[in-house]
Amino acid sequence: MAYRDQEAALRERKALLERERARWAEEAAELETALREIGERVGALDRRLQEAGPLSGAGGWRADRVDVAAWVLALLSVPLLYAHVVWNEYIERDPTVIPAILWLATPGLLAVLVAWPYRKVSGRCRAALVFGLLGVLAPLVNLALGPVGW
Repeated sequence: MAYRDQEAALRERKALLERERARWAEEAAELETALREIGERVGALDRRLQEAGPLSGAGGWRADRVDVAAWVLALLSVPLLYAHVVWNEYIERDPTVIPAILWLATPGLLAVLVAWPYRKVSGRCRAALVFGLLGVLAPLVNLALGPVGW
């Protein structure tokens, strides 16, 4: 049996250990919360990476270089459609216009080449790929049809 003076020391030691255990429980709860928040941030970054593609930089339309580059190239082929229509009448008269018409497909082809690796990652890249492909097909259809009276 413990002596009377030891009981007070043991109670004090027990209270100290209980306070320490409570402090550790609070720290464990804080660590669990911090780990959960880190996990959520990692998940958000992973979803962001899947959406934007590797090496895409920080979020936002200005920094999503892959789909912005593909869209700029695809949209660049739109004004060139006017050149297809204008040069269409020269296809039979001047065969040197044929390489020039084929060169007009270059922005669309570059858009397809940029967007192709990311077609499974982002819907925006898939749309830019299709739009760029239309820019590639326009001069080919133009040459296949030959001179068309507008």
